[in-house]
Amino acid sequence: MLKFCVGPLEVPSFRMIERHYYKGELLRNYDFTFGFCIPNSTNTWEAVYDMPVNSKERINDMVSNAAALSLFASASPHSFSEAAKRNTRT
Repeated sequence: MLKFCVGPLEVPSFRMIERHYYKGELLRNYDFTFGFCIPNSTNTWEAVYDMPVNSKERINDMVSNAAALSLFASASPHSFSEAAKRNTRT
């Protein structure tokens, strides 16, 4: 479950892209659009999605090298920069 807070101004369109990599290879890409976020709110988002099919060899390699697993999650550059600008205005 993802939990995030919004500052004093609304976020008109919030988008998050989540990417899972293993040894530099993109395994799965998720693209979530939250839409409008209310000012001064705490929000939660729960998503259930399928995991990619992996061979037994890859699964064993992942278990043996758990430190090599990486995750990248980020708001879209436009949404994040616009929200940051809006929430830092005085």
